[in-house]
Amino acid sequence: MKCKVLIYCLLFVCNSYAQVENNVFNSVPATNAEQPAVIELNTESEMLEEDQKSSVNTRSESKVKVKSAEKQVVPAPVMEQGLKDKSGYGSNQEQLQQQYRSQTIQFTSTKEQSSYQRTQRSPNEYQQKSMDDAVDYFESNAPNTFEYHYFYYVSGNYNLDRVDHLFEAQKLKPENSDVILHLGGYYIIKSETAPGLKMIEKLIKNGRLTQSNMHYATDLLTSVQKNGVLITHGFEDTYAAWYVQNSMNFRKDVKIVSLDFLQSEEYRTSLQKDGLNLPDQEIIDNNYLSQFCSINESQGIAISLTTPKEYFVPIQNKLFVVGLVFIYSNEPINNFYKNELLWNVEMKKELLKSANNEKSKKMLSNYLPMLLQMRQTYQLKSDVQKLNSIDESIDKLGAMCNKYEQVQKIKGSY
Repeated sequence: MKCKVLIYCLLFVCNSYAQVENNVFNSVPATNAEQPAVIELNTESEMLEEDQKSSVNTRSESKVKVKSAEKQVVPAPVMEQGLKDKSGYGSNQEQLQQQYRSQTIQFTSTKEQSSYQRTQRSPNEYQQKSMDDAVDYFESNAPNTFEYHYFYYVSGNYNLDRVDHLFEAQKLKPENSDVILHLGGYYIIKSETAPGLKMIEKLIKNGRLTQSNMHYATDLLTSVQKNGVLITHGFEDTYAAWYVQNSMNFRKDVKIVSLDFLQSEEYRTSLQKDGLNLPDQEIIDNNYLSQFCSINESQGIAISLTTPKEYFVPIQNKLFVVGLVFIYSNEPINNFYKNELLWNVEMKKELLKSANNEKSKKMLSNYLPMLLQMRQTYQLKSDVQKLNSIDESIDKLGAMCNKYEQVQKIKGSY
């Protein structure tokens, strides 16, 4: 029972910094080195994940509930840039503006909800229809606006056939960070390194990505085995890891596979050309990840710990924590010695020195599972010196990421 309690608790420590997509506008170690992860879910998980939850809107079938004004970021209508007053008079201008705002809110809130789903990256049928309806409105009433071009591209879920509309949106708002983000994604999917780096550098300059993301990405890539495949879930992991690879020529042997970009047909085609097998399924969800891991096991699959825990449940017995990833394996692996090597030798751990805000400190929690696994092994070996040393590191990290009390409970459970 102690084993299950330990593993259960570690899941939430390692998943306390899980990424979801940004707004559209502006673990588990085993009790020994060769035991797979076991995930137990119950109501306690809701308490342990409070700092991870995003504010996702709830919806009925007939009505979209919108966030409060201070949280909902909506672009102001650009009446002079193409909104049609079909009456030919100005009397309907206020009504048109209201409709414009309503459709903008409909699209942005629906896209946000889609991005915050914890079991899939693809929009569900209702979400896709809601976005498409908003795009249809803008196409009929405001075809020359930023909103129409941007929304049309985004609603395509990385359909690169729509990229001309993204470029039109860029012409209208060249410094819009959401446009820059999607242009970065476009160039990553197209494997166009120079313009991709340029877009990501702009995201760093405007604060959408930080040096903390780069420090974390460096250790994330270090956690992957040679010539392995790194599966990422959110924007920060994907962009930061790609940037570190291509700007620093670091761990170019690792193939980065973004669950988000897998919505793109062109991206899937490029992965197949690189020798990866893909499930025969359109929806990118936790089942897709399970199948992907199964049919590509020989390629050295590593899943970023920032992936929401719901993706791990179907494959829980085949996961082994190594550094900042879960290694997928049908056979037991000895992850203790690899974790020890990563922590003591291979990881740069720059984030531990530079974390100076709430977000970067939360990233630190994903270093805890490997340390707790090492601690348990040292305890089983009665290696007092190493046990004391790892305890010092665990306690320091736990305090920095506001997990100190939880970490003490985990340590006390075995």
